[in-house]
Amino acid sequence: MEEGGTKLFAAAGTPRGPEARKEDAAFYNPAMRPNRDLSLLVVDAYARQRGRPIDVADVLAGTGARSLRLAGLDADVTVHANDADPKAAEAMVKGREANGIDADRLRIHHDDAHRFLARQRFDVVDVDPFGSPAPFLDAALRATRHNGLLCLTATDTAALCGTVPRVCRRRYGAEHRLHKAPWRAEVGLRILAGTAIRAAGRFDRAATPILSVFGGHWLRVILRIQDGKQRSDQNQAMLSGAVMDAGGLGRFARPGDASPLWTGPLHESAFMSYVARCDGIDEASWSLFQTLRAEADAPAFWAELGALRRELGTDAPKRDALRAKLVETGFQAAPTHMDPQGIRTDADLAAIRTVW
Repeated sequence: MEEGGTKLFAAAGTPRGPEARKEDAAFYNPAMRPNRDLSLLVVDAYARQRGRPIDVADVLAGTGARSLRLAGLDADVTVHANDADPKAAEAMVKGREANGIDADRLRIHHDDAHRFLARQRFDVVDVDPFGSPAPFLDAALRATRHNGLLCLTATDTAALCGTVPRVCRRRYGAEHRLHKAPWRAEVGLRILAGTAIRAAGRFDRAATPILSVFGGHWLRVILRIQDGKQRSDQNQAMLSGAVMDAGGLGRFARPGDASPLWTGPLHESAFMSYVARCDGIDEASWSLFQTLRAEADAPAFWAELGALRRELGTDAPKRDALRAKLVETGFQAAPTHMDPQGIRTDADLAAIRTVW
């Protein structure tokens, strides 16, 4: 197998992910490539932002698709790839040798994730489990250095997007009764971020999202972790709820039909300015990042043309024409990576009706 020019070796076991794969391709999910592509962009940008060597922990590395590609970056990065499955560790060793990666550049560990995280701190901690990252959250927060990055992937979208509210309550301590909202996936991202923010507060630390992505069957939030009670309190104060208004429009409100969730920006524009295209990033992933950059300073939630058409009772204009007219009228109007027909805007329903 190969991904982004990197040779990969799979271990035998139970296949994961939504795509059908050969029996010998277990623990490698090709559908998660955009997730890994974004990891390369983020780690490369973070290394240049810090201006010094950094170390990255791939806590649940599987057969090492992410770790092997990170070790191939031009940036000065040491990657610690860990998996409790000995067959996965063997596959990573094969990958390291096949790609000519130095053992000091890619250090392979075979251990329980919690023990691995308890041994040292890292600049970047990446937790990409099969399901929810919640069981690993406290250990990962403790293992992330001040001003480091914590990367969380969740594939339990039914819980985070409101389809199974009881699971959302149990795993994330949050309510999500907005599963009919067009922007229910954004609620999931904000719940995931809010969970990390509340957990960080227990250690007098602040967690601030710098990049948040919905990939269809996965959600990913990358947060900057900083020490400090005041920073932590400021982020805790930005947790609230959300409700859906007429036309499918959303707004923050207490207590809300989804709560508690992060009400601040999903992306950090200043950090995104450091991101440059790396080798091995495919066109679709780079296009996704450009959309993320475009929505970085846009309002929360979005207007969805189908919901607006049902509310206003008339045919919908073209999305780009409506966006252009909203901007011309003095409102914000940006795309969203979560819905090709969505428009992030600060216009209320009355203003949208006039422009429509």
